[in-house]
Amino acid sequence: MSAVIVETVSPPVSRWALSVLPLTGTVLQLAESLLEPASAGPAERVAEWVAHPDRVGISMAAGMLAIPFLIGGFVALARLAAERSRALAWTAFALLAAAMSGLGMVHGFESVAYALALDGDAATAVQVLQLEDLGLVGVVGMLMFLGGALLGVVTLAVAVWRSPYVPWVVPVLLLAFVLADMVAGWTVLGHAIGVAWALALAVAVLRGYGRGSRQAAQ
Repeated sequence: MSAVIVETVSPPVSRWALSVLPLTGTVLQLAESLLEPASAGPAERVAEWVAHPDRVGISMAAGMLAIPFLIGGFVALARLAAERSRALAWTAFALLAAAMSGLGMVHGFESVAYALALDGDAATAVQVLQLEDLGLVGVVGMLMFLGGALLGVVTLAVAVWRSPYVPWVVPVLLLAFVLADMVAGWTVLGHAIGVAWALALAVAVLRGYGRGSRQAAQ
C-alpha cells in the first residue's frame, strides 16, 4: 500500500491577507475600468460623465475603494518577500505606497471635475482633468503616481520571484500588467492581468504552495 505525502509550507504572513487584499483591490480596479470605458480625451470623458452619471459614480467609488486594499496587499507581499529580499521588498513597498498616494491625488481631482460636470460646468471640469495648471504639487503627485507604480511593480516582481512562497507565474503576470496598462495603455486588459496575478497568488498561498515542498511516496 502506498500513499503520497505532500509537505506544504506556511508563509510568514497571514494567508488571508495575501489572498484577500490584493485580489479585492485588483477586482475593484477592473470594475472601475469596465464601468467607465476609455475616452479619447478630457472633453469626451466629461461628456460620458454627464450622459451616465450613476455608472461613472460607481466606477469612481470602486477606484477609490481599491486603494486601501492594494496598500494592505503590498504590505503583505513586502513582508513575504522580505524573508529572501529585504531591501528589494521594502523598496518596492515604498515606491508603491508613493504610487497609491499619487493615485489618491488623481482621484481627488477627478472627483472635483465630476462634481463640476454634474453641476453643469463642463468647461471647468475639462480644465481640471487636463491637469495643466497644478504647479509643483501636481508635478510631484504625478511623478509619485506614474514613477512609483512603474518602478514599484517591477521591483516587487523581482522580489517575489525570489520568494519560495510565490509561484513564478505571479511576477511574470506583474510584468505583463506593466506592459499592458502602463506601456501599451490597454487599461481593461492590464487590470484583467492584475486580477490574474492576484488570483494566482491567492490560490498558491491558500493551498500552501512552496517551491521547497517535497513529495514522498510510501
